[in-house]
Amino acid sequence: MSMIVPIKSSEIVLRQLDDKIDVSTFDCGVDDLNGYLKENALNDYKNKMSVTYVLLHAQRVIAYYSILTDRVDTKVDPIKRSLRDRLKRKIDYQYTSMPAMKIGRLAVDKDYQNANNCDIHLGELIISGLKYQYAVNPTFGCRLLTVDAMNCDQTLRFYEKNGFIRMIAEKIEDKEATIPMFFDLASMVKK
Repeated sequence: MSMIVPIKSSEIVLRQLDDKIDVSTFDCGVDDLNGYLKENALNDYKNKMSVTYVLLHAQRVIAYYSILTDRVDTKVDPIKRSLRDRLKRKIDYQYTSMPAMKIGRLAVDKDYQNANNCDIHLGELIISGLKYQYAVNPTFGCRLLTVDAMNCDQTLRFYEKNGFIRMIAEKIEDKEATIPMFFDLASMVKK
């Protein structure tokens, strides 16, 4: 582990991942997330599956996220009936699905997961930016921000703290499974 100098959010640069960005030193502590950035993110972009953005500090990748389109089917499980009814009551919505943007991956380098190294939690910075981008200044229709969160308490708490709601009622014991969650972007816009 290298010596980390605390950084300010104003020193962080957001860029779309390209082949000129060195991702080799990135390590969030989760092999699947490290591997995605290093081995699959550029191919997914070339194949028009997702777009990955990196947060850089002094040319070092300190966090990343990938984003792709999604939709939430309002007629089928695993969506909770009460959730489906609540969404439909809020708006006069007659379609069987709602447009969404999905966070495909989100990870912060281990050296920057500690709040002592940065004046803002990088994961929360990313989530706040995505909410703002798709709710306040949309360039296309998008009602929900979704994620298939890893089934671990820390990850689920992170998304819930940031306003995401689980789409399924039952507890899933399989730690390899993901938990579908959503954030209603309309909750950010004053009527």
